[in-house]
Amino acid sequence: MNIPFSARMIGDYTSANLDLYTEKVAGTTTACLGLILRGNEYIPNTILKEDIRNITPKPPGKIFAIFRKPIRQDIYAELTFRNGSIDITKKCLPPDLLEKVDKSLFTSKTKS
Repeated sequence: MNIPFSARMIGDYTSANLDLYTEKVAGTTTACLGLILRGNEYIPNTILKEDIRNITPKPPGKIFAIFRKPIRQDIYAELTFRNGSIDITKKCLPPDLLEKVDKSLFTSKTKS
């Protein structure tokens, strides 16, 4: 599973599996990545071969954009997924994420 390119849904993990601790899951109808909060960021801790719709509250949240960066880099310099119906603008990101995204990834609004 290649999460930066294939995940389309996200939600809180609510399955009754007592042997697994994860907080959030992101993925598709065939598999998902489990995430736990460390500091102020979510980090991966498991992979599940599960339909995300079966292990999150209904309906799972929709992913609008996925940004990617090397682990030691501070700025997200690659946009691997964008939901076709939205523009990536400074107004659509929370302030703490805004300063971590390369400005060239934003949709430029030009007047015609």
